[in-house]
Amino acid sequence: MTVEGPVLLLLLLSALSATVEVPAGAPLAPAVARLGAGDVLRLGPGVHRGSLGALARGAVEGAGMGVTVIEAAEGEPAVIVAASAGEVHLRGLTLRAGAPRCALAVESGTAILDDVALSGAACAAS
Repeated sequence: MTVEGPVLLLLLLSALSATVEVPAGAPLAPAVARLGAGDVLRLGPGVHRGSLGALARGAVEGAGMGVTVIEAAEGEPAVIVAASAGEVHLRGLTLRAGAPRCALAVESGTAILDDVALSGAACAAS
């Protein structure tokens, strides 16, 4: 069997991607800093306090809407998508912003949401 073109590229990318696991209560910033293209940040059930900051790539997965919650501090959005030439995938999460912010801010690129609830003092998303 011969593997060529796009199929080979997909196999190589999947072999290079990583999953970074973060239990509730663990710091988010070091895990986000390790994310590369194609990587998945998997957040465990419970409340994760703090913002994910600016995401330029990858995916963030939780255990389900209402089960995995990212709760940002006052004045911070839970997630900022800054993927100028790409997409950030968010799945199975509840995002809560600190007042007076939106839970999700998309500065550039595309945010793809699946099973995500947004709650912000100013708005849900901007």
